[in-house]
Amino acid sequence: MKQIKSAKRKSIFISIIWPVLGLIVAIKNYNRFNADAVILGFCVLFGFTFVISEEMDGQRYAEKLKVAYDEPFSSFTDQLFELYTTSLDFVEPLITFIVSRFTDSHHILFAIFALIFGWFWLKSIRLVSEKFYFNVNKMSLLFTILFISILPIFSINGFRMWTAAWVFIYGVLHILLNKDKRFFLLCLAACTIHFSFLTANAVLVLWMVLGNRKWSYLILAFVTLAISEIDLAAVRSYAELLGPAFEEKTRTYAGDEYAANVSERKAASVWFITLSSILSKYLLLLNILVLFIISLKRKLPKEELNLLCFTLLFFSFSNVVGLVPSGGRFMTVYFILASILSIVLFSKYLHKRLDSLLGLFSMATISLSVLITFRVAAPTINTILFSPSILVPFGYDLDWSLMELLF
Repeated sequence: MKQIKSAKRKSIFISIIWPVLGLIVAIKNYNRFNADAVILGFCVLFGFTFVISEEMDGQRYAEKLKVAYDEPFSSFTDQLFELYTTSLDFVEPLITFIVSRFTDSHHILFAIFALIFGWFWLKSIRLVSEKFYFNVNKMSLLFTILFISILPIFSINGFRMWTAAWVFIYGVLHILLNKDKRFFLLCLAACTIHFSFLTANAVLVLWMVLGNRKWSYLILAFVTLAISEIDLAAVRSYAELLGPAFEEKTRTYAGDEYAANVSERKAASVWFITLSSILSKYLLLLNILVLFIISLKRKLPKEELNLLCFTLLFFSFSNVVGLVPSGGRFMTVYFILASILSIVLFSKYLHKRLDSLLGLFSMATISLSVLITFRVAAPTINTILFSPSILVPFGYDLDWSLMELLF
């Protein structure tokens, strides 16, 4: 016990002197003691030193902060009264307005973004590690890396969507694994961060009503996988029935102009990014199918069956909404849920060597995914992040990104 406390204090002390070294010590001792506070501190520092550019969502957040800084308090109360007709997600505007009362520095704003995002990210990781580590081996470790890296702290550039994703996932995991339906309120709270999670919550309600109908969900998953197109005009017409806020949001995300913009961005994407997404999608689906077959031969614990059935249902949902521009982002939530199931599969039921055919395919797919994640994140990572703490106050706003250092 004394050794654990000593190691924890050592980790905190090192992180104060040299943050990145403290992070390494915390990760190395992750299962020995709860080092989440040290990791969260590093996340906040990452947000504080976050590098933004004109091509990023982060630039818009920074600009909104500067505009809000020059506005009187009454401007925000006007926005609240107009919430129904302007926006459904008010968390980010609220945070931006509160920060603007004190400063127009985006460094403070992104530090707060990182604190919120990092808290739910780390809580979800901790919950999974405590629930599903039956037998740590190379294959389960490989999919743990995938689970952690699918939507890491670097994703605060898209704060609204991806923070809402982790809030929703954390709530869902408590419902599925701990049967704690109080966390449904947390899932609903994700809608206040990004309005689109109203649809994700509808999927959750559907599962809560229907229960674990695994064959129905499996068939539905393959049917939706085969769907190739949907009429965006129909999506817009249905949204009109739900009120002006829904209509406005749907016109934005399902409109022809937005669809054209998304298509242009996809066309401009590097081919291996598309390949990585396809490989990950079907690798995880393969793992789910293997676990499904295992569930026919032996009875899965309730929490594992819950997760399996909900993931299949959510996969079906992701297939459908993926046909709407930007709806494909929900596939990322499916990736996270499916990677958790993969951890369960390889740590408990299927013991495969890393040099097996499945192991090699998994390693190649996950390696590509992780490399792309860090490549996309590189322009936002400030090199000052790797320096001793004493240098951070002098270099946090230099905007010297890791991308510039490496490339």
